[in-house]
Amino acid sequence: MAECTFRRQVGQDETWECLACHASWVVLKGGPKEYDLHYCPNCGAKITKLERTISNAEDDVTTIVSEDYK
Repeated sequence: MAECTFRRQVGQDETWECLACHASWVVLKGGPKEYDLHYCPNCGAKITKLERTISNAEDDVTTIVSEDYK
């Protein structure tokens, strides 16, 4: 079975992207965990990691915070 990472898109708190198929999804009030979403609705890959990007405009640095999805 294919696996994927879901990443919250930069500057869009509710938009998440499947890094396997690059489809974007709006997940309101929280994230995939709050909706018990375990598979990408587009490609069916199992979500194994969640990533959030944090941008610091002053330093022009973007950090990716990753966590295992269980």
